[in-house]
Amino acid sequence: MLERRFLDACELRLDGDGDAAPRINGYAARFNKWSEKIWGLFREKIAPGAFAKTIGEADIRALWNHDSNFVLGRNRSETLTVAEDEKGLAVDVAPPDTQWARDLMTSMKRGDVNQMSFGFQTVRDEWNEKGDERTLIEVKLFDVSVVTFPAYPQTSAAVRSTVPVLEIDEYLAALSFRARRGIRPTSEELALAHASVDECLLGYLPAEETSAPAPAPASSHPGDGAPAAGHPPEGRSVSLLKARLRTLERELTL
Repeated sequence: MLERRFLDACELRLDGDGDAAPRINGYAARFNKWSEKIWGLFREKIAPGAFAKTIGEADIRALWNHDSNFVLGRNRSETLTVAEDEKGLAVDVAPPDTQWARDLMTSMKRGDVNQMSFGFQTVRDEWNEKGDERTLIEVKLFDVSVVTFPAYPQTSAAVRSTVPVLEIDEYLAALSFRARRGIRPTSEELALAHASVDECLLGYLPAEETSAPAPAPASSHPGDGAPAAGHPPEGRSVSLLKARLRTLERELTL
């Protein structure tokens, strides 16, 4: 399950003067800093050492707005360096000499863009007994990304119509975990789960079978909205999504 995080404590800056090639550096994550509540369900922090193993093993990219068409750097080509220090996940990128990258750096110099996010898969985590606090112990890192709007899904269910496609798995997993600990979802949270799965599943129908285009869910990143009808959401299994929702509902009836 791919997850994405932005922490308020992240830092990003552009270095390089005169003839020196510009570099993007800062922190994509900070250790032992509690997040705001995610979906209003739980808060989260990252333990020191969470990235230690993945840094030495993973093929990591630096992206612009989590878009794989805009690669700023890659650790295996030595244009991206990621390392843990006492503060968190430090990032240093040598961006390409392309027009889109130059445009991005112009925006960074103006101060219009100065935040980062990272995409990961949880390898090992710990939750408190109530299920409202999570600590990431070890993760598999996929990318670090310069972002226009940092995405941290802290908005409560009551004010959301659907969950963005890329966050459905995480939302269902959080509800399920809490349900197993006796914390039942509210009617708004459960309705949001159903609406989000239904909208995601529209992407699996041929265009002529849909009565109307699916509205794009609220999203902080380009490309994170609902897929066009007839084009399944990348990395999504229709049977898996249905099974997760059925499992959640069974847990709620126990």
